[in-house]
Amino acid sequence: MAKPTLTPAERDSALWKKIEAHYEAHILTLRTMLEGDRTPDVTAKLRGRIAEVKNLLALASDTPDPVQEADG
Repeated sequence: MAKPTLTPAERDSALWKKIEAHYEAHILTLRTMLEGDRTPDVTAKLRGRIAEVKNLLALASDTPDPVQEADG
């Protein structure tokens, strides 16, 4: 199944720019949380959250989704 992507007009919209800025900042927050002393379970959950945010941000990209390609 092909991943959905945003059109050029959607990528340039003010709404997408706000969403993108919010989630890029959120990734930085999650990465900072990874720097602490965490259990393997918490670390895995944080990495999963980062992966999901990256998948959301990938809507603006024309490149293939690396997670879906790895799954086959």
